[in-house]
Amino acid sequence: ERAIPSWIGPTEASAIQAEMEGTPPLRPMTHDLLERVIQKMSGTVKRVIITHQKENIYYAVIVLEKDRTLLEIDARPSDSIVMALKFKTPILIAKSLFKERALPTGEQGETEDLYGLSLQELTPMLAESFGLKKRRGVLVSDAKEGSLAEKQGFQRGDIIVEIGGEKVEDVPAIKSVLARIKASSKVKVFRKGAFTTLTFNPAK
Repeated sequence: ERAIPSWIGPTEASAIQAEMEGTPPLRPMTHDLLERVIQKMSGTVKRVIITHQKENIYYAVIVLEKDRTLLEIDARPSDSIVMALKFKTPILIAKSLFKERALPTGEQGETEDLYGLSLQELTPMLAESFGLKKRRGVLVSDAKEGSLAEKQGFQRGDIIVEIGGEKVEDVPAIKSVLARIKASSKVKVFRKGAFTTLTFNPAK
């Protein structure tokens, strides 16, 4: 698998996280206001497209539909992603940009096949955006629906910091621990600003 890395600010990252977790704000934020304006005008977001990069800045467009007419609005990728999540619409990347900028995400392979668990290295900026003061652990980028990981409580956005009392600092470390687990083990995760404990049993 391959992905395009993109640095975004803590505010935008928090907005994306809130949409992924389904956490509503106490009062409407900018993205919520824009969503309501579009809906009140009987419009919708059809898709967003990350189009190109110039001077290390990514560019995107939000494709709106109103009265069967499509409109393209210039936007930052981070804002576009939030709007796509709000309207449950596709996030697309220009083929030429993906070919030029995409990097391997690492060998998910066995972990994803066995448990339905997709993992991602936790960068300092990601740790900050999730509210984790010290960068440690591995980010769960996806827990496939119906998978062993989902059934045992893992969620997208979880940060796994310990398994069976053993700290995990990166993806290779967590894969090594998972490969050695034969019975139920306690897993410490950071979720929505607090630590919680799950029980993981690879045999179930």
